[in-house]
Amino acid sequence: MVDTEMMISKDRLEELLTHLEEQEPPAELSRQVMQRLKRRKPSFFEKVSSFFTASHTITLQPLRLAAAGLVLCLTFFLGMQASSLLDPPSRSHDGDQPNLAAALSENGEASFLVGRGLLVADRPDQALALLTQAGQLNPDNPEYALWQGMAYLAQGDLEQERLSYQRALTGNQQALPLLLNLGHNYLQSGELEESLEFYRKVLALSPDHPGALYNTGLINQQLGDSGREISVWQQYLANYRTGRWAFRAVQHLNSAGDYSYRVYRVGARRIILNQKILLDPERPEEDKRRELMPVIAVLSANPDLQLDLVGFAAEGKRSAKTMVSQLRRIMIDELGSPKAKRIRLSWFGEAESLQINNNYHQLTKGLLLFSRVKAEKPKENRI
Repeated sequence: MVDTEMMISKDRLEELLTHLEEQEPPAELSRQVMQRLKRRKPSFFEKVSSFFTASHTITLQPLRLAAAGLVLCLTFFLGMQASSLLDPPSRSHDGDQPNLAAALSENGEASFLVGRGLLVADRPDQALALLTQAGQLNPDNPEYALWQGMAYLAQGDLEQERLSYQRALTGNQQALPLLLNLGHNYLQSGELEESLEFYRKVLALSPDHPGALYNTGLINQQLGDSGREISVWQQYLANYRTGRWAFRAVQHLNSAGDYSYRVYRVGARRIILNQKILLDPERPEEDKRRELMPVIAVLSANPDLQLDLVGFAAEGKRSAKTMVSQLRRIMIDELGSPKAKRIRLSWFGEAESLQINNNYHQLTKGLLLFSRVKAEKPKENRI
């Protein structure tokens, strides 16, 4: 086990646990962790609220889109209504009326749906009882075990949460959500090596999984394995170029001394480009064209925007000029020759100097992009 007090600050733990978009709810696991650190009991509804607006989720038994939407709505409704129905049976004018608990006692699927609704409605105790009951009635259903684990998580019982996932994995060694949540569980407990092992299993099943990739990069950073850290950031950015986590991945990569990916501002947009592709003279032009398409799109949409390309090459000015001239030609081919004047070139026969976190770096080849809005000609005042 890793001594987390020595290795992880609260800020780092928050970042480690934030990038969990594709796990089952609660999606905002970092909020839960940080609230717990601050000794304030969170609302479980707060932890899962983003689940209903998440762009993508992973389930063990996916439903068709329409059915999934209906189930989500019913889940919340059941959770809000079920609590009072789970009270002991009351007597009415028509005699004894069975309560909801009795009705659910032999129906695993109903127990699961109501238990899930109770969990979303911030009733973890009642939810856990029903989800446990569902699991006992259907011990081979890994989705039930997944939600039972989430109920334990809502109560802050990381040990029982972990045991729920491990029991379900006995017959489902390739159940990705269980593996992913086990990775999160070990990470939240500060057991980095164990967490990393489960993220590796996730990536063996889904090599481009964003949450597992990102957390793997951060764990390798904490463990001081810069080689693996850089490799993971590069893999992440090869698949994801938008969103705050992509930009943070570039920051981590650059801080580790690798500048194969860099962030450029073109107009109002920040764009991540693979500098290694753009500056490699042996790279096919089609690869460079594909890499430049986000920049070309911004220039096409903003006719008053002008762009400066600045190239650096330690081997000499000619190399730097050839490098940026090729990039300019590729963009003009897409924009049309009348737009040629919008792209200006500069080149220097020297290495590019960079400073990141008080660390200085020299890049034998470098590229800078600057954009500006073309100044309007002043209107003539007539009397």
